Amino acid sequence: MKLKRLFLFGLSAICFIMTVAFGSQTVSAQETKSETLYKYIQATHDIPYLPVSYQYTDWRERATKFNEMLFNMKDYNLMFLEKESKNTGRESIGIVSYTDEERKGEYTQALTLIGALLSAEKLNKERIGEEQLNNLVQFVESYYNIEDGEGTLLNYQNMDSTELSFWQQIYPALAYFMLMDRYEATVDSDAMLRNIADTWYEVVMDLGGSDGIVDFGYTGYDFKNKCPFDNGEWIEPDAAAGIALLQYYAFEKFNDRKYIKAATLCMNYMDEFQRNPGYELLYLYLPYLSARLNSVEEYHFNTAKYMEFFFTESDYRHEYGTFNGDFATGLIGERTQYGGTPYSFQSIVGATALVPMLKYDQRYAVEVGRYLLQVTQNLNLFYDVDDPVYGNLIPMEKVQKDNETANQRLSVLSGAYLGLLAAMIEPTNVEGILKTDLNTNEYYVDKEKQNPLFLLFNPHDEEKVVNYRVTTDGTVDLYDLVSHTFIEQNVTKETEIQIKSTEAVIVLEIPVDEGDNQYKIDRKVEHSVTANVPVATNIVGISQYEPISDNYPIDLEIKSTDDAAVSDITIYIDGRPVFKNVTYTQPYVVKVDELVNGYHLLEAEVTTNTGVKDYSYARIFIQKEENPYLINAHAHDLANWTSYKEGSIQLREEYKEVVIGRKSNGGAISEPFEIDFSQVPMLDLQVEGFTGTWSLILKDVSTDQEFYLLKDSTESGHIITSMSYALNKLNSGRFSLLGKHEVQLAIVADSDDSDVTVNSIRIFNQGLQPLKEREWKSSFTTQKITHWQSRLNALAKINYYQGTANVLNLNPNGNGGMQTSYFEVDLSKKPQFKIKVEEADQLWSLLVYVESRDRGYYLQYPTNKTGTFTYDINKALEKALSKEELESKLNLQFWIISNGEYGSEVKIDYLRLEYSKNWIELIAIGTIAILSVIAICVNLNKNS
Repeated sequence: MKLKRLFLFGLSAICFIMTVAFGSQTVSAQETKSETLYKYIQATHDIPYLPVSYQYTDWRERATKFNEMLFNMKDYNLMFLEKESKNTGRESIGIVSYTDEERKGEYTQALTLIGALLSAEKLNKERIGEEQLNNLVQFVESYYNIEDGEGTLLNYQNMDSTELSFWQQIYPALAYFMLMDRYEATVDSDAMLRNIADTWYEVVMDLGGSDGIVDFGYTGYDFKNKCPFDNGEWIEPDAAAGIALLQYYAFEKFNDRKYIKAATLCMNYMDEFQRNPGYELLYLYLPYLSARLNSVEEYHFNTAKYMEFFFTESDYRHEYGTFNGDFATGLIGERTQYGGTPYSFQSIVGATALVPMLKYDQRYAVEVGRYLLQVTQNLNLFYDVDDPVYGNLIPMEKVQKDNETANQRLSVLSGAYLGLLAAMIEPTNVEGILKTDLNTNEYYVDKEKQNPLFLLFNPHDEEKVVNYRVTTDGTVDLYDLVSHTFIEQNVTKETEIQIKSTEAVIVLEIPVDEGDNQYKIDRKVEHSVTANVPVATNIVGISQYEPISDNYPIDLEIKSTDDAAVSDITIYIDGRPVFKNVTYTQPYVVKVDELVNGYHLLEAEVTTNTGVKDYSYARIFIQKEENPYLINAHAHDLANWTSYKEGSIQLREEYKEVVIGRKSNGGAISEPFEIDFSQVPMLDLQVEGFTGTWSLILKDVSTDQEFYLLKDSTESGHIITSMSYALNKLNSGRFSLLGKHEVQLAIVADSDDSDVTVNSIRIFNQGLQPLKEREWKSSFTTQKITHWQSRLNALAKINYYQGTANVLNLNPNGNGGMQTSYFEVDLSKKPQFKIKVEEADQLWSLLVYVESRDRGYYLQYPTNKTGTFTYDINKALEKALSKEELESKLNLQFWIISNGEYGSEVKIDYLRLEYSKNWIELIAIGTIAILSVIAICVNLNKNS
């Protein structure tokens, strides 16, 4: 009875703590049963199901004609012969990537040749000739860089690997794996594939795989010296996605489990990311690979997160990602450059990368169907050209919304991949409903067991009837993977399929043999269906970046099949749990007043009784105050700003915009306002357009110093950027403001007779979410360390490599360092910071920073010493803080600095923040140690 009371008391205490910790905002959720499950993505919510003025374009016909032209070496000079390849010593074939390119093998790309061969295999095999195509495959071997010592397939025949970033190193190798799944093996192809797979396997092991964790936070890999490299400009962590897929293909081809080990390590690394890791196109394969691994290999990777990454902007390349506004919807590129600059190659590849995922996750049928309609409509933007030689068969490399397209290059590379997209889509009898083949762009599957599988999505406001033509010879049953029901049985040649408004079916053709009973047909279905995810979670009713204030209800829509039941729901904000409920029948509560202002990521995690997890995401804006903005200037407010350097300000009231400029470096400047750089100030700018480059300047009132926030900008649209990051990047060596300062903001035109048209300018504090004591230990794990941020006025990066955390100085003007998260530290408990430095190229130092102060305080002055060091934090702060502050809780941040030249490095074994142990704790530890020794001695005595 006492034990039972104790248990009930403990349970009550836990419930009380959970209630106190997770607060008072209602979150409602209700699980419903349904065989038809759909997942939705917040970023695509406002995209129409059917594009405005939709008209089907016959991409198959255009791609077929392009391929015929490309392979016609007699009449066109896009493909040409090279007498001798440096790498093979044999005759070779080259294809220009752009029509204005010099016809030399050293300038050609492996990707263009591989794409052309893949596309021709799907569309032009009979017209060009299967034998001729097979003969051309061997010429890809010219890109296998042997002579220069790289020892692997790269995108160019004669180029140092350090001249190529990860995506140009990985994607040609990945595409070559795809190619050799479609063509007969050459004399050397299997050996090349094995070598490519082994090479990238060794890269995975070198980047931490041998320790069980990988880190791809680099620009690329140096194959000659067998180490990663940085160019100081960008990193490409999504390299892990491309390598994971390549390693999985190798596993399927060679049946060697070391490759699936490497693929898993890479996917585990991707699963750690809260921020979008995309750089060019490798991350676009994440939804497909995640869904396939979960279905076929029974992993639990976060497909929902990867779908979010596909449709939102990258956090590693400024405003890059999938367009989801009024212009170029579904295309991929730089979303604010010249009002929007989509790229044809990435846009085409993106569609071919995403579609096959529906074979393994049926819940995204509507989202993928809607996306495909937008892509196939807006690809026409790249073909708004009438070249005197090539007509409109070759797309432009890119288009720019606010710039002329007449001088854009024609991209043979993009045209070479169009066939992969065109081959998987065809029209139906209903305008706007496409028949999309889910098998066309999938590789390394058992083709004998692969049945025809097609997506049909109805974007219309009413139910439609589609005439469906069967592709299988003989009689088939048609089974829908979305609803898990038979559409119709015993069908030959053609039938009609009814599709409800804005819903989808995924039609699986099951061959029926004479004498098959229903039991046997059901077994065929069971063995053919790979998409059967049993739960779908959606955060509903919240628009992207919608302000969330106190008592705002969060509504979760949870649906599951009869085979699953929800057993747990957890809600996170920025990866930190704010609510956990086991029964999910009671209202869920989160506490807004414990969060900080600004942009945040809301995540709902649902776990079923079978262990399957599902996630849903919403990007929100936490608004604790009625007006959280330091500046909130709309057109009328901007019109009242002061003229800056004789600039003009003109209000266009009917358009709710203001035109600023008309004189070189002239513009408008705000009234002074206070800003705290420790609170991560964010700039949110809406620019309608410009007639010349423009800049945004921050002026320090006390010193009259001016710093660029944006310089010579050609961006327009909705621009969001971290002010501290931009200020330090554009004013390297000059900007050093910390803490609170009085400043002014100016927007200027960069040349005479030019202007910039602005709708609104807002600045707000993104805020700090300090980690509590219970979160300290996890913040120093390898996974967390590699996501720390560079010190903004001392650029650097940190990587886990060969057993240590390495801080690399990337500041060309001096020291470079990293900053930790903010920690809530109780100074009355005598905190200590411990660090073990294994190696330092030159000098290193360690500082502690107190939130909102204008400087950091040294724990360790610059030194070249190595070893283990322990620092008394209070001692470092005693001259800067009052006695009361030294007895209170403060938010602290730690800076680890590499003091030396650009490229100098500090290697750290471990870091630790902890409180000094008092005499009671020391006595307890000593007592336990003594008792342990006594127990060991007693046991030894018994044994003897």
